[in-house]
Amino acid sequence: MHILPSQVALKRRPEDDRDHYANKRLDLGGPLMAGLFRMLFRKLAKDVRGYVQRCVDNGKEVNLPFAVKTSTIRCAAVFVVNALHSR
Repeated sequence: MHILPSQVALKRRPEDDRDHYANKRLDLGGPLMAGLFRMLFRKLAKDVRGYVQRCVDNGKEVNLPFAVKTSTIRCAAVFVVNALHSR
């Protein structure tokens, strides 16, 4: 890390602006929402799989409305809306 400033001082390397927006990587809303949806869908699938497995192990009937936890999706949606609203 200390080599770069000395190279710039000796004029062996040009100065660069690391804080310039052209040098930043920005993720847009679409890919961020897709990543969030993917994560939540995997969690939902894992929760449903666990519920069905418990029902099969205990010999109970599978009731899908009980398997889907709407609070997971609702809490994530509220978090995203609040994060966007606070900007």
